[in-house]
Amino acid sequence: MLKNDDVLPLTNNESSVFVTGAPSWIYYFGGGSSNVVPETPFVPLADALKQEGVNANYYESVWDVNACRVNLGNLPEAMKYAQKADYTILCVGNPNTVECEGADRQHISLWKE
Repeated sequence: MLKNDDVLPLTNNESSVFVTGAPSWIYYFGGGSSNVVPETPFVPLADALKQEGVNANYYESVWDVNACRVNLGNLPEAMKYAQKADYTILCVGNPNTVECEGADRQHISLWKE
């Protein structure tokens, strides 16, 4: 997180949170030496927030991540969910088919919309 602006931690259980992005619901790891197994089972972010009493919902904004190509077919619907929520958490990252030894990304470019 680059900027927090006193948003986190989420303490108001009355607020609604929209979570999207594949890394929020599936365990993402890189290849090579970053291929590690967590000590505790992976819990999707929306589920973890719900366990803490946060009104969180999940909807995937992409259909498929295949190597370096991403299908953003669900993006318009996801944006509708985001507009209704008080907060949106967007989780971004590359699957292990993209991240590997000697092929780390130098940046992540995001659209302004």
